[in-house]
Amino acid sequence: IRALAEDVYRYEGMVDKLTGDGLMALFGAPIAFENNAERAVRSALDMLASVERLSDAAPALKGRRLNVHIGLNAGTVIVGGVGSDALMNYTAVGDSVNLARRLEEFAAPGTVLVSASVYEQTRRMFDFETLPGLSLKGIAQEITAHRVLGAKEKPGQARGLEGLRAPMVGRETEL
Repeated sequence: IRALAEDVYRYEGMVDKLTGDGLMALFGAPIAFENNAERAVRSALDMLASVERLSDAAPALKGRRLNVHIGLNAGTVIVGGVGSDALMNYTAVGDSVNLARRLEEFAAPGTVLVSASVYEQTRRMFDFETLPGLSLKGIAQEITAHRVLGAKEKPGQARGLEGLRAPMVGRETEL
């Protein structure tokens, strides 16, 4: 778990809670960045690589492999202290958290599934395989998920409108 937490911290995420054999991480709370979804995907890919390295370095596994499955979603959540005066935890709750959890449960070992909201924010930077029509527990309608294949060799622009180019006119000296 420590290696996975380090992969979260590397991208300035926060480990929200440990869940037995897993963890829940937040990107964008308590500190928000404009590229939280990208940071989460990069962290998830690093987690897959960390688990591969751990599997390779653990002779006690005797040929078996460690695996993780990861689900990512971006959306509105309620963040803050949950609990009582005796025990208070900073955490996130809401439908967005539930969808991330359901994607994680559906993901095959060694894969990262993302929601449409994460896909839209990161499709210029990563390659994906689309998985339409998933029925997930606790989610009323079918959703389209996307399996992360890896970082693009030549990522597109992270900002601006796709296909729109605005040349600089009269700024030759400065350019």
